[in-house]
Amino acid sequence: MRIGHVELTVADMERSRRFYLEALGADLVASQGPDFTWIRIGKLEFLLRKGDPGPASPFPGRSNIVLCMDDVPGRVERLRKSGVAIGRDGDDFTFQDPDGHWFQIVGPGVDSSAHTAG
Repeated sequence: MRIGHVELTVADMERSRRFYLEALGADLVASQGPDFTWIRIGKLEFLLRKGDPGPASPFPGRSNIVLCMDDVPGRVERLRKSGVAIGRDGDDFTFQDPDGHWFQIVGPGVDSSAHTAG
């Protein structure tokens, strides 16, 4: 089994496209009219789907996406320059997209397989 893609509901497609492509540095895969945009972060594809994302939640929220990156300080600085509020959780950084979806940025040495429940 594998994850095919992650769908994120967004209220304003243009605002979200700017956020993901310009501030976060995602790659544009495809646009399907005004309501659907496919992006890629690393090997994972996301579908931005226009709709009502509901209210934002405090961290940790209804979902949290962890991004492992080589240049954590550089990416954090890029987000800050784009006006994104960055939080700190130990050595990791947290932020929300314009619709309240939570993200965490960790360094490349983080082994997600070491994190088990129970």
